[in-house]
Amino acid sequence: MRLPVCKSEYQRLLMLNAAVRMSKRDDTLFVTPADGVPDDCLTMLKCVNMMLTGADVIDTADNGTALRFLLVLAALRDKQCTFTTTGKRVRPVTEAIAALKQLGVAVETDVRTITVKGPITGHQVSLTAHTTSQHVSALMLIAPTLPKGLEINIEGEAVSGPYIEMTRNLLTNLGVNVSHHDTHYLIPHHEFSTLLPVSADADWPSAIFAFEAVLTGRHPQCFLPNLNHNSAQPERYAADIFGKLGVASTQTQHGIIVENTGADTDNVDIIIDARHCPDSIPPLVVGMAVKGIKFTITHTNYLRGKESDRIAALENGLSQLGINIVSSDDAIAFNPDNRPEVSIGASIDANGDHRIAMAFGALPDELGIKVIGKECVSKSFPDFWNQI
Repeated sequence: MRLPVCKSEYQRLLMLNAAVRMSKRDDTLFVTPADGVPDDCLTMLKCVNMMLTGADVIDTADNGTALRFLLVLAALRDKQCTFTTTGKRVRPVTEAIAALKQLGVAVETDVRTITVKGPITGHQVSLTAHTTSQHVSALMLIAPTLPKGLEINIEGEAVSGPYIEMTRNLLTNLGVNVSHHDTHYLIPHHEFSTLLPVSADADWPSAIFAFEAVLTGRHPQCFLPNLNHNSAQPERYAADIFGKLGVASTQTQHGIIVENTGADTDNVDIIIDARHCPDSIPPLVVGMAVKGIKFTITHTNYLRGKESDRIAALENGLSQLGINIVSSDDAIAFNPDNRPEVSIGASIDANGDHRIAMAFGALPDELGIKVIGKECVSKSFPDFWNQI
């Protein structure tokens, strides 16, 4: 199964490269990569190139990461820039706006537009990350290009904390001396002497659908080239969960072999904190529910603010298969009395959400599932339907 590049890594490297180029007044445009790159990466690259050419209106489409990252990137310019979104859902940006205002950036908002005018004048910010942590990563990525660097203090608990650590590791590996204690980060100014790479490893969030396919019996075994157990990608954690479900993953020189060990899962009771691997929740939920495995997943509320309300989409999709999961304010659970009889030939609406489409698309062919809106997978895994 050939995986796309990790869009989380790619977008972070693109963001950092763009910040470095802007700090050096280098308006060289980024080259569009080869075919098979996720739409989200292409959207962000297009938007970054527009910013480098001085555009004052930029449409981030339905790319929430690009919106949050580019709001921060635009603050490096002493020029007004207005962002529009054409996605069907308004993505959470309130915390990013509050942080930028603390740093002296002028921000004006309307229902579908956000206008930013830099430059950043402060070098300390206290912020929250209750709905997303991407604005934290964005600020960390531009920090080395600021004359005094940036001191970031996260108030309260951050969702997707592992993705903040992913950003810290990226900066550290590129020579930036990031110091941190708990939720306090000090990132100094750093001179990058050479151009940075804009490339990324294979995508763990996409790989997890192969684990689901092996768990549910679509494939007895799957090989995932260029994937590494030692990756800094947070979704790597989901492989450990699948290991408890009898899906083993073995590292080889060229990738990872995933296979079903046939382990008994009748008495398994899985508890997962969604903050550790948020993008893996759809394949985990669908896979475990179809296999009749008891589970509880906590800290799920912010998953309602993704491309779809993912909790509602999972509930609705599974109900079409004759499976009922229970959701509360911040958790979902499944406690089957016995292994469910899965309905055949269900039509399931992806709700425009790539991860919902792939979670149900990775189930065995004999279930005869029709995914409505299946083309949305191009957002993260354009070749999914051929590869799965």
